[in-house]
Amino acid sequence: MIEATKQLEGQFVAKLPLRRHLGGDDSKSVFLTERSDGSKAVIKLVSAEGLQAEKKLSQWKRAAELSHPHLLRLFEMGRCELSGSKYVYAVQEYADENLSEVLPERALDPEEVRQTLGPALDALGYMHGKGFVSGALKPSNFLAAMDQLKLATDGARQAGESYGKNEQRSPYDPPEKPAAPLSASADIWSLGITLIEVLTRRVPSWETPSGEPVIPASLPEPFREIARNCLRRDPNARWTVPQIVDHLKRSVQPVKKEPPAPVPEAPTNRSYGKILPIAVATLIVIVILAMLLGRRSSSGNSTPTNAVLPVPPAEPPDKLPKPGAAHPAQQPAIAPRSPQAGTNQADVLHQALPNISPSAQRTIRGKIKLRVRVHVNQTGNVTRADMVSAGPSRYFARLAMEAAQDWKFVPSTQSAERRWMLHFDLTRQGTAASAEALTK
Repeated sequence: MIEATKQLEGQFVAKLPLRRHLGGDDSKSVFLTERSDGSKAVIKLVSAEGLQAEKKLSQWKRAAELSHPHLLRLFEMGRCELSGSKYVYAVQEYADENLSEVLPERALDPEEVRQTLGPALDALGYMHGKGFVSGALKPSNFLAAMDQLKLATDGARQAGESYGKNEQRSPYDPPEKPAAPLSASADIWSLGITLIEVLTRRVPSWETPSGEPVIPASLPEPFREIARNCLRRDPNARWTVPQIVDHLKRSVQPVKKEPPAPVPEAPTNRSYGKILPIAVATLIVIVILAMLLGRRSSSGNSTPTNAVLPVPPAEPPDKLPKPGAAHPAQQPAIAPRSPQAGTNQADVLHQALPNISPSAQRTIRGKIKLRVRVHVNQTGNVTRADMVSAGPSRYFARLAMEAAQDWKFVPSTQSAERRWMLHFDLTRQGTAASAEALTK
């Protein structure tokens, strides 16, 4: 089905273009599209053969009624026919990245997990309160849309429904599937599996003699206790969303307050003349230090107050600088790089850096190396850019592609097109850039 639906690129569904095939599986295929207001969205196509298609369409219509800031929105759905085949489709909010794309590179640290769990539990509690079950909690359904973490909703169903007869089991499904009906406790089991995976990059095994999952001893608290109570084989023994939230709140260590510093005695008149110059000098030093610290803080080293997924957030459209321009609050450093073979930096008239916001820069661990091949015309302008090494994040890769197209080179006396390899090295401290002339 995937190969067949990929050929549908360029066709229209309800006046929405199928821009690019993003993937799918045996049951669905996903395309990038644009809504009438110009915003990105995705279209999911499911074959309309059999009763399952009608059930899926009804399921989407009910899920579209859910409205929460941490749930991915479903816009519209219906039936369509493309290249002689019938489908049901759903249009939903576009997400920049999901947790399954982060895990191949690294596990999340405890603070990232805590920041991810907060909004996820808020959304999950809302769904359960409305009588819905997510039914699909796994890393790929924890998404970053704009600057918010959001849970996918296209798999949401009403509690009490039966599992489909032909539904295949996944490592995230509870042991009672498919005998028992859908319930909130099934989501809690899936959450426990996902919690262990994002911290260890492994799905825990629960096919043990006792029938209970093995909770890794290395799992840090409070997540070990949460996972243990999520993964109870008895659905009635599992924690609820409010219990998990309460445990998270109680696990936050109170800040230890230091005793107030003693107030120095006021100087006597006799010593005032000696102390005044020292006090003035000290004050000057303090002011200078404050200015330096203020500059460091403004460069993006402050702790985010509303962090979500460790996936970089997007800036509001009206505040985005032009591609390649430095973010005003970030002022990224251009770190020196060792010259590459065949490189002549004097041929570069203007180099643009990826426009990475400070909050996105703070999510980088180690170094991300991106490589973009650009084609340069006789006047020195980039006519085409090809991603050669995209790294682990589509977000950073997209910004690198936008920056690459804004580079300028020295005009050539030859009419033949030139090719350059642009190197972008991203770290938490800043971005290094260089260009390598390609001879072949």
